[in-house]
Amino acid sequence: LLPDDEAREVQRQQSIMKKQAPAKKDGGNHLTVRGGRRDSNPALRREESFVMKTTFTAEDGTPLAPFLIGTIDTAVGKKPGDAPHIILFPEVPFDKRAFLKRVRESVKNYGYCVCVVSEGAAYKNGKFLAEAGTRDAFGHAQLGGVASVVAGMVRDNLGYKYHYAIADYLQRSARHIASATDVKQAYAVGKAAVEMALDGKNAVMPVIKRVSDKPYKWKIDSAPLSRIANKEKMLPKRYITKDGFGITEACRTYLEPLIKGEDYPPYVNGLPKTAKLKGASVAPKLKKKFVV
Repeated sequence: LLPDDEAREVQRQQSIMKKQAPAKKDGGNHLTVRGGRRDSNPALRREESFVMKTTFTAEDGTPLAPFLIGTIDTAVGKKPGDAPHIILFPEVPFDKRAFLKRVRESVKNYGYCVCVVSEGAAYKNGKFLAEAGTRDAFGHAQLGGVASVVAGMVRDNLGYKYHYAIADYLQRSARHIASATDVKQAYAVGKAAVEMALDGKNAVMPVIKRVSDKPYKWKIDSAPLSRIANKEKMLPKRYITKDGFGITEACRTYLEPLIKGEDYPPYVNGLPKTAKLKGASVAPKLKKKFVV
């Protein structure tokens, strides 16, 4: 997404160009925003949309934090029109007409539209936008390609130029930009898991329990695996705005502590230094042969 100063410059340039030559759907040489950079290429003759596909689903809301906090962070001068303009949640049934209307309004008002899409986004009947028609070993629908699906809707129905990006493994493996809170909790959960195993505990899982919001306090607890495995924990309705396209102040209160603090790993020759597993074999512990 654009830094505040660049976003203001983009808006200023757009304002100037609109005065010189009003933008039209099929004409005009105006400034567009493509994937977080400015582009004044005369060949780009239509307003543009940008779609970011993330892997957060109904049961995995952690990636919400870096994408959504900017939508309501008044501390950094949040102004109307700041991206992202649309968030498609797994918890909100996808309404194509409402979505396209919001895209059109964003392009009209701000010159571009940025949309964050969850791969778990689905229609009212439960069918995923990105459902590939196949199932995994647990019977779950296999997903993929929601960004291209949504971008195609924009192209086919509104005629806008578009660009989409898929974070995928980049967001899963970005330890070098993990927050201090995230790193501290990750180590704490791992440590607790080892301690539980050494204590002979079985069918349990370490969990992070929030003690308070302000100041943010948490502790490690345990929960029966039967309450977690193969179950969905939906994002509370009070965390989603009434229009279904954004997050509320209550959601900000929950998310904000999770992205605070920096904890960069050591670097060697410009690359983050990561831990390497030794892969040393140990003597078998089971009396019976274990077959996968």
